[in-house]
Amino acid sequence: MLRILTKALKLYPEQLSSLRARVALLELQKQRDFAFALANAESKQEVFCIQQQLTAETTELKQSLELIVQSASPAVLPEDSSDELRSLMQDYYTNHEGARTTLLTEEEA
Repeated sequence: MLRILTKALKLYPEQLSSLRARVALLELQKQRDFAFALANAESKQEVFCIQQQLTAETTELKQSLELIVQSASPAVLPEDSSDELRSLMQDYYTNHEGARTTLLTEEEA
């Protein structure tokens, strides 16, 4: 099926939807992993550190998604944006099928 992108965005809506779903899945995975870590925490300090790390990692995920969405829009981006996008193409996670995959595909970047 031939599709022509006729709007200003560089990604099709289903591509953006897929990206958002991958980020949501990764965030849930992180929350699960941190919940296990919290269950095994032995001190209040350790709990605090685990909570801080979860907050930092979920914030980073949200910022990554924001960068991807901004990059898909017709705009001039900061010079380091392309480096950040390339970095996201090297960030791996385990998808819903148990396969190791990248957060951002080459086609989406």
